[in-house]
Amino acid sequence: MSRQAEQKREQRETKRRDRLVRALSFNLVDTLQAQGMNLLGLSITYDEAYCSLVLKAECEGKRFVSFLASDGIVNVLILADSMATRNALKWGKDKYFKD
Repeated sequence: MSRQAEQKREQRETKRRDRLVRALSFNLVDTLQAQGMNLLGLSITYDEAYCSLVLKAECEGKRFVSFLASDGIVNVLILADSMATRNALKWGKDKYFKD
């Protein structure tokens, strides 16, 4: 691998790590709160090639869920943060929560 290619790969990996740290350093929570959503929790299911994330939140006394998927835990967390920042998460009523 050439040094230039190696440097580009290192830059991509550094950027990816920085995005993950930002997401996990309460950026996701703060972004959702600014949109009126109170993050209650999340669950992750994964295997070698697939990872799904369920975000659970409350808004105005009602419970909602949002489903995301990617190829790994890091990528699905970065995706969740990115979509939350763009206010692009799709929320549905939590059918398992009884009012």
